[in-house]
Amino acid sequence: MEEKDFKPNYLEVTVAYLKQFVLEFFDQNPISLLGFVATREGLATTLTELSGNLREHLNALEEIRDLGQLKGEPSLQNSLELVSAMLSYVSSLMAFL
Repeated sequence: MEEKDFKPNYLEVTVAYLKQFVLEFFDQNPISLLGFVATREGLATTLTELSGNLREHLNALEEIRDLGQLKGEPSLQNSLELVSAMLSYVSSLMAFL
């Protein structure tokens, strides 16, 4: 994420696009849920839980940019397993409604 192919680097460009995505997503889907998962050094961590809170997601993106914590190799498998667990929890809650 620190490569300089994009100015100033991949992380800054990615965060800028993600912030724009969040704004457009909630503009077009005001009652939807969104969550972010970050992956670094082969581990997947929850950046934001599934929620409809626009400000929470934007703040988390600012923090990840400020900390520069996305180093090492990503793990798509670990990310998908974490997301699957998050979504299965939501689907079990929906079964009770």
